[in-house]
Amino acid sequence: MKTRWIDIPVIIFISLALLLLHAHWRFGSVAGALRFSQGYLLLVKDSPARIKHMRPGDKQKVTFTVRNLGSGPITLLGAWTGCYCNIVSGLPTNLSPEEEAEIVVEVYLPYDFRGSHCRWDARLWLDTPSKPVFLSVWCQVSHESI
Repeated sequence: MKTRWIDIPVIIFISLALLLLHAHWRFGSVAGALRFSQGYLLLVKDSPARIKHMRPGDKQKVTFTVRNLGSGPITLLGAWTGCYCNIVSGLPTNLSPEEEAEIVVEVYLPYDFRGSHCRWDARLWLDTPSKPVFLSVWCQVSHESI
């Protein structure tokens, strides 16, 4: 039986398609599979979140969905924010393997803010060794009065 050269690309294509299907089934997305292969145990969906316009003095809530990519349970113990202008709620929480949870971050833009863009980061603290996981919010600042 003689192997034709056309068979090799077809075999490679089918193998890659099966690998991508498995990654999507096991980790929820190809991005989740890549994050897991890099040593992350959590996948944060929709991070960074983007707020189109905020004015100094405004508050806004942003909801993130996190998913446990690991094979064991994880406890999200809390978050480090670095300043008073963002508050993380919904912690602590336990996540079973492949389970998702919502975490809400309330961001506040101080009255004396003068820039045109702002960014807030909150680092999640886990009970399991993992690479750092951040919830990020970016916004465009409008200094025009209503």
